[in-house]
Amino acid sequence: MPLFTAENIDDSLLGLWEITETPKELRQMVSLTPAEEKEFRTFTNSRRQREWLATRALLQKMLEESFEICHLMDGKPVLENTPYHISISHSTEYAAVLLHKKMQTGIDIENVSRSIDKVAPRFLSAEELQNCLTNDGYSNIRLFMHWCAKEAIFKMIPHQGVEFSTQIQIPAFEMTGSNGSFTGLFRGIFGTEHIDLNYRFIEDNLMVWGLYE
Repeated sequence: MPLFTAENIDDSLLGLWEITETPKELRQMVSLTPAEEKEFRTFTNSRRQREWLATRALLQKMLEESFEICHLMDGKPVLENTPYHISISHSTEYAAVLLHKKMQTGIDIENVSRSIDKVAPRFLSAEELQNCLTNDGYSNIRLFMHWCAKEAIFKMIPHQGVEFSTQIQIPAFEMTGSNGSFTGLFRGIFGTEHIDLNYRFIEDNLMVWGLYE
């Protein structure tokens, strides 16, 4: 049995599934609609198969009602036949889902063992890069904290064509341990909005999530 958790946090439902199974084992755990079965058969990559199936296995544990995951034109997932807004993320080891009935959701999970300092200038402002700098160079953990936060915010805001380095910003903050909270900013057409975010480390993985009205 894989690691499975489901928590109620601020009226949202947060789920996490450790992906330890083969695609065949996961397929035996889930019920798919004919349309989902057709979509699944288009996947040839085993990692994609495992991520896709683990998400549905997780949701079947979290929800009592039947559901179907559809996608809008911009790729945003929609949970049909339920009252929930949904956000989905995967790392190599985990599938994560955030649900809320009224607010938009955003979640991102990443394995932080790889280095991303070379690509960081693509999504961080000069000030944010400076905030990630230590005496030994860039802190990979801080770079990932910014990346996961920006991904989570991007998923929850109802806007397209957003510039990561300028419109989504993460002010300097102190990490308080393996879990905590901080604030992100979204600079949109209606001004600057403050978005509360939470983070949690799960072994070599970092998960960041939040809600948006």
